Amino acid sequence: TDRKAIMSAARAALKTEINRRVMSLLKAENSQFTLDDDGQIYYQPLLNNPMKGDAVAKVTKGNDLLEPNVTLTESGMIADEDKPKIVEKLSGWLKAHISEILAPLMKLKGESNEETAAVRGISYQLSESLGVVHRSDVEELISTLDEDGRKALRTKRVKLGPILVFLPELNKPKTVRLRAMLWTLWNDEKLPATVPNDGSVSVVIDSENIDRNYYRAISYPVFGPRAIRIDMLDRVINAIYENAKDGKFQAQHKMAEWLGCSIEDLYAILSSMGHKHIKAKAEETSVEKPQAEGETSQTLEAEKTADDEEVATTEENAAKTNDGKNDSDATDKEQSKPELDYFWLKKGQIHKKAKSKSFSNKKPPKGKKGKKPFDKGPRVIKAEAKKNEEDNPFAILGQLKGKK
Repeated sequence: TDRKAIMSAARAALKTEINRRVMSLLKAENSQFTLDDDGQIYYQPLLNNPMKGDAVAKVTKGNDLLEPNVTLTESGMIADEDKPKIVEKLSGWLKAHISEILAPLMKLKGESNEETAAVRGISYQLSESLGVVHRSDVEELISTLDEDGRKALRTKRVKLGPILVFLPELNKPKTVRLRAMLWTLWNDEKLPATVPNDGSVSVVIDSENIDRNYYRAISYPVFGPRAIRIDMLDRVINAIYENAKDGKFQAQHKMAEWLGCSIEDLYAILSSMGHKHIKAKAEETSVEKPQAEGETSQTLEAEKTADDEEVATTEENAAKTNDGKNDSDATDKEQSKPELDYFWLKKGQIHKKAKSKSFSNKKPPKGKKGKKPFDKGPRVIKAEAKKNEEDNPFAILGQLKGKK
């Protein structure tokens, strides 16, 4: 009772000021509100003031991943009839804010009657996953896409990568932070969420104690010991398949530079993708053909041991040979980058290009029943000079005998 009396007296004394602030908030422009990483909504009464202002509400889990609720903070001084108006105002601003920052993601939710089931299915799964899904999860839908369907996805800025399907436009720092908040709220975790520093191409993580789904949802999928920004990861993946030959590829220094990691981490990342690590020196000795898909791991280990022994011998001989080289050669060697190791492509990926270019389904040439197909091979036309009997030596000999 004492608390109610105190609140009633305070409300009466401050009623005019409270009403003024409420009316000011309800008429405020969108630029006067700010959403912080901790889920707090701030209101700045002064239009051109760069400061955040006062915390007036916080976002909470809603009925949809992209539509969180708004809960007022310290609203005891606000009249009950004004609270729904303020919540409606802030909810409208929050919806507009999310739609602006995550515009590419919001476009996926707008279905069109002209879109095929495959396009709608891929768009739905992307929107439910905050813009990133494993290609294997939508591979069946992708296989049914025609040219119009692929064009529709390109219009929505969807990238169909070899491993991941994603929206490249969601890699910006503000989109990463907002999706981190939305994912954290939806999964009942505490804010603020842990996010990579703005602009980071990769960060070292504890791969055993983190949620891979979270990092994938914010465009930093985990491979090996690092969470990697998806556009840089896609660049590495494309370089792998563009330079692969006979089912294998060589790691490149530029890959480590793109990912901002060491060569050791690069090897771990490539192995985490499913590629089989082999030695660069082994390519020059015993490894000549890609491993058969049925080959056992024991055979590979035996080959690796033999290769390692030969590599050691080769390096020892090379060291003896290089003793007589001049200082300039040594300097050049220090400045040059060493060759990196080779990898077998992940099983199931080696023959993809060959399959896409197969012409085995072509129909045989048409022909009339009972007749052989028309032979379209090269024609050879023989043109012989016309024979003149008078030029024949036997004919001339006969003529001489007849004259005798």
